[in-house]
Amino acid sequence: MSTIAEPERYRAYWHAHWSRVAPGDPARAAGRITYGTEEVAAVSEDAIRELELCGDDVFLDLGCARGLMREYLEPKVRRYFGLDYIPAMRPAVIGLAQRLPFRDATFDKVLMAGVLVCIHPEDYRQIFGEIRRVTKPIGRAMIASNPFEFSSEMAHVFSFESLSALARECGWTEARQTPISPLVEQVHGYFDMVIQ
Repeated sequence: MSTIAEPERYRAYWHAHWSRVAPGDPARAAGRITYGTEEVAAVSEDAIRELELCGDDVFLDLGCARGLMREYLEPKVRRYFGLDYIPAMRPAVIGLAQRLPFRDATFDKVLMAGVLVCIHPEDYRQIFGEIRRVTKPIGRAMIASNPFEFSSEMAHVFSFESLSALARECGWTEARQTPISPLVEQVHGYFDMVIQ
């Protein structure tokens, strides 16, 4: 198993990668290279179901890139916020997951899909704590993992057990693994986790 690159190198790699991809390849930046329309709809339905999105919710799509899932999620909630840290993605809100630019208890529901691989493991605790901070006490969040089945110094592989333990350490009282639509081609390499 490969070791993980030191934090600054890891962060710089992913920032440079997405900054380069965003303006030059909108399809890849939107996730449409690895996801077809049917898969995006299926993944969105998983999130809608497991987060129990409803018309009263204030919702955060954390790491939204170019808003791959927005068209499916936004109609289900009262207010939709898409945040990413790459300005070229043109998110509604630019900011870091490590320091979310929102007040405490702003959101009913939070989704972070396909983002963890771009984050150094050293930052996980801070991010899980920030998600807890901006989510209402009775709210919930969904962490959708990445379809990476390899280990590389720029792609950290994580487990449900380690992430659920970390979520509890950061103030979440429950963590459960949730089913993923079989329409997602990479389903065997995924896990989704709901925390509340």
